[in-house]
Amino acid sequence: MNPDIIWLLIAYNNMADVDSFVDQLDQLRSPKTRYFFAICDNSPTHVSSRHEGRHDVFTVERADNPGYLDGARAALDAVPAEVKDRTGWVALSNTDLTFISGDPSDILCRFPAGAPLVVAPSISEDDGAIQKNPHVLVPRSLARHRINHAVTCTPALAMGYLLLSRGRHQLRLSRPAQTGEVAPPGLHMYSPYGAVIFFNRAFVQHPGIPAGVPLLAEEYAIAEAARHVGAPVLYEPEISVAHDAHTTTGPKVSRARAAMLTKAFAYIARDANRAAR
Repeated sequence: MNPDIIWLLIAYNNMADVDSFVDQLDQLRSPKTRYFFAICDNSPTHVSSRHEGRHDVFTVERADNPGYLDGARAALDAVPAEVKDRTGWVALSNTDLTFISGDPSDILCRFPAGAPLVVAPSISEDDGAIQKNPHVLVPRSLARHRINHAVTCTPALAMGYLLLSRGRHQLRLSRPAQTGEVAPPGLHMYSPYGAVIFFNRAFVQHPGIPAGVPLLAEEYAIAEAARHVGAPVLYEPEISVAHDAHTTTGPKVSRARAAMLTKAFAYIARDANRAAR
């Protein structure tokens, strides 16, 4: 498969971070690979990328802040058709990542072309203490989605949910690291972790990146889009990144994040109810 990659990057008051991430990828790219960068600036006050004007950088400004996935769709729309037609992969990526492995295209080119496919790399957080992929192995039940919605249906309840989640996270970090079974390459999962996800060209063409998805519901929406067309979501640990979690969405517990969570679980519950009919 063509190893070239279009990187979809979202800026929200962090264009300097976007530029630094592009710098990192410029250093990472092997000579045989071409990278293209599509940037959607959702910031209230737009700041130009210092990479603007390059032939491989495409930018779009959205004053309405369409969110992560709709911003990614807007960024992809800014890429000329001839570039999309000759590029094998699209990466939806945060900018708070450090690639531990080399050029991901060296691994992605091994996958067959043709059918829609999603690839989820190894993503570590908290200095490697937590591995985020494989993220969700099987779809959650409708009852689980309804419960999640019920316990986060107001921002106050969502704040409590976040506090409990943070407590569990801190407890997990306080325990000695355990060496468990390592997930094998090619493991099928339901949902990838959203810090960086690779889609082949066939997936981008159909079903495409989901539209109208609120923040924090992106992983569910991508998983459902893949499931509906039978696209496998495969774990690939040879692509390895470290994620500086929550630098783009703010602290783990905040009123803004609680409000996002309320909207996200409401969206997921509605969609799951609709699919169950």
